[in-house]
Amino acid sequence: QFIAEFMNIHDISSIPPDSFPSAARISFTSCNISDIETNAFSGNQMSNLTFKDSSIDRIHTHAFPGKSLIVQLQFHSCALSSISEKAIASAISSLEVKDSQITSISEEAFHCPVAKVILYHSTFSTISTRTFLFQSWSNLTIEQNQFKFVESGAFEEISGSGPDTKFSFKGNHIHYANQNALRLQKLHSNIEADVSSNVFHKECECDYHNWLEKVCSPENSKIPETFDFRVLIQN
Repeated sequence: QFIAEFMNIHDISSIPPDSFPSAARISFTSCNISDIETNAFSGNQMSNLTFKDSSIDRIHTHAFPGKSLIVQLQFHSCALSSISEKAIASAISSLEVKDSQITSISEEAFHCPVAKVILYHSTFSTISTRTFLFQSWSNLTIEQNQFKFVESGAFEEISGSGPDTKFSFKGNHIHYANQNALRLQKLHSNIEADVSSNVFHKECECDYHNWLEKVCSPENSKIPETFDFRVLIQN
């Protein structure tokens, strides 16, 4: 099967459309990539697609198109400047973003069916409304991240897919969040959830509890079958 490995390439101006067929492994290590164009990774099936210790200026819409199946997509220790709307639309078994810096993420940037998602120890400068549209996932881990600015409804389209769904939101630092930024209204109450040790960088004041109520949207608690993220995160 096709294998491509790129290492220590300091100036890749563009990964153009249809650059890669179906592949067993494609990796970029210590590379500087200006643009990943639409349909750049258009192969029907890719087993492992990894970016490590690399920088990417812009990931264009459908750079990872919906027609592709990716078993494992990883961004480890990367600097991602801009992720466009529906940039990641492929069906993915495992998606990992670890130890990375992400500057700008558009609405619906992650619009994909995915089984397992790990967002770990990364810094997100700006999270737009409806950024994460993870569909059909069974395991979602969001831990040890820095969220500098979170728009209203950034996570609201996240919805689980069955009784064995596992959700972890632990040790994250939220620096600034608009009203309803942490609203989760599509997770069922019977999911297995671990929400703890999150830090909010807001000056303590007498209405702190009221501020958390607004950020997490207390209206959700009126629907008994809806996962009550608000109560857990206020603990």
